[in-house]
Amino acid sequence: MSFVSDARLVELVKEHSPVPPLGVAVMGSFARGDEDEFSDIDVAGIHEQDEHEHTHRVVYEAGRLVSIASAPASVSRRHMSDPGYAIAAVPSYRIMRILLDTDGLMAQLKSEALAFTWADIAEKADAKASREIADTAEEVHKTLRALSTQNIELACLMAHDLTRLLQNSAALYEGVVHDTENRFYSAVRAAMGADSEWSRLQREANGEVIGLSAFDRCASALSLYEGSLARFSARMDEADRQTAEEAVCRIRGFRADHS
Repeated sequence: MSFVSDARLVELVKEHSPVPPLGVAVMGSFARGDEDEFSDIDVAGIHEQDEHEHTHRVVYEAGRLVSIASAPASVSRRHMSDPGYAIAAVPSYRIMRILLDTDGLMAQLKSEALAFTWADIAEKADAKASREIADTAEEVHKTLRALSTQNIELACLMAHDLTRLLQNSAALYEGVVHDTENRFYSAVRAAMGADSEWSRLQREANGEVIGLSAFDRCASALSLYEGSLARFSARMDEADRQTAEEAVCRIRGFRADHS
């Protein structure tokens, strides 16, 4: 595998950051030490100029793909307090390998990540997950349309979208923090019970079971929606639960009409 020096990585962040970075760190597989020939180098810079939001560039350097991010420290802290971001951001900050830290910002962020507990944001996470399950009623209707019209293009799209949204909601409810998206599906299954009915449906809807058509996957995704409501109903906001229950009624009505 090709090699990019730490000094060159710092230079790349400086070249592509809108303002000079105060800190630079390697994230992801190269920080964990489990990279392979296909891994990109995730490198992030932070600064304290809030008027410059998050930026991202991808470049090749010495034959290696390098993903370069830059953001104010305030954005990084906000990510650790926002459940939707925290599930991936916190593990990344915990294992990051610091290359530059002129005023201790990177070390401080790492310390905050190490001290983080899901209980700090559990209430916000539950509220977000509740809202997401209710909002996913729109994807339920689109999935039903795909099955009703036998629209293969829509079926492929909705099997993916509905399942992804339900996985994210489950991760929020269960406090699944993951250090790599490569293992996100299995991390959610572990939290939900690796051999549970929910996990079986998730595998089918994700396309992990060979031989299932896009329409089969849609049917599994709709069942996954029912299973998600059954699992988390007691923790949902009442209005959100009512919306989700109505969506489940539409699913069951469709099955009855097409059985």
